[in-house]
Amino acid sequence: MEITIKLDDNGPALRLWRMAKFAFTLLAFSVLIGTTLNHLREHPLEVRYVPKAERNAALTVATAGAKSTSLTVPKASSSLMPEVTPVEEIDFARFEEVLKTSSPLLVDARSGEAFASGHAPQSLNLNMNSFDKDFLREQPRLQQARGSDVVVYCSGETCGASIMVARSLALFGFHKLYVFKGGWNDWIKHDMPVTR
Repeated sequence: MEITIKLDDNGPALRLWRMAKFAFTLLAFSVLIGTTLNHLREHPLEVRYVPKAERNAALTVATAGAKSTSLTVPKASSSLMPEVTPVEEIDFARFEEVLKTSSPLLVDARSGEAFASGHAPQSLNLNMNSFDKDFLREQPRLQQARGSDVVVYCSGETCGASIMVARSLALFGFHKLYVFKGGWNDWIKHDMPVTR
C-alpha cells in the first residue's frame, strides 16, 4: 500500500510556507538596505548600544560661524570607559573659597524653567534632560572655561542632577569640577545675588 501526499496549490500549509518565506525575504532585504544606507551616512548610527554619557562624550559639535569641532575622549587602556576626573562635592564655605580664589564657571543643572526664574549671575544652564542641546548652545563659553574651575549646582542637597552634569563634563575633558551640594537653596539662604 502506497500513501501519497499531494500538496494542493491553494492549501493552507503551502500558503503559510509562502507567507513565511516572503516575510523572511522582506526582513533580510530591509536589514541589508538599512545597514547599507546607515553606512553611507555622514554620521552613521551606532549598531551597538552606547550609554548616553559615552554618546555625549563623542558628540561632534558644530558652532555657528566656526569649523566643526570634534570632542573626543581618550580611551582608558584597561577598560571600555574613559578615565574620568573625580568630582569634588563642596559645601557653602568651600564654595565661597573657590569663588574668591578663582573665577569659576558656574553651571546651573536645573531645568530651563527654574533657570529662567532665577540663577547665579554669569551661570549657564546645562540640564541632563536636554544636555546635548544645552551643551551645543553653550559650547563657546564651555570651550573658554576648559582649564578653569567649574562649579555645578542644582536645587539642593537631594538633587542629583548636578552630579550627573559634572560627570558628563568630566567626560568632555573638564578636570577642575566641583558640585555645590547646597545648590540653589543655599545660594538663596546666604543672600547671594540672583539674575533673572
